[in-house]
Amino acid sequence: MLRHLVSYLTLSPPALRATQSTLGRELALATAYPNVKKIRMGPRLSVEIDAPDSLNAIEMPPMMLATLVQNAIIHGVAPLREGGRIRIAAHADGGKLVVKVIDDGRGLHDL
Repeated sequence: MLRHLVSYLTLSPPALRATQSTLGRELALATAYPNVKKIRMGPRLSVEIDAPDSLNAIEMPPMMLATLVQNAIIHGVAPLREGGRIRIAAHADGGKLVVKVIDDGRGLHDL
């Protein structure tokens, strides 16, 4: 847990000041947080990443992916007794980077 927490805390502050980031850096940040949460949630939290390494250098806004993953955990998966799964997917489409964060949590209709 300590290794994942150190990773998250090391990556976060510079990202807050940055104006640009890369998919690779954002994936590292976005996966550090769930790794810390998994210590508490155990098997209730499953994270899957589907992003080819060839896209890691593509630029994207900082902290966007981490924010989506945090919201998916806090509002989607964590409230459920059985937990759930989060999928982070990225692909190129016509010269654009498409990134998705999908969870099978409770959804907005249950708020």
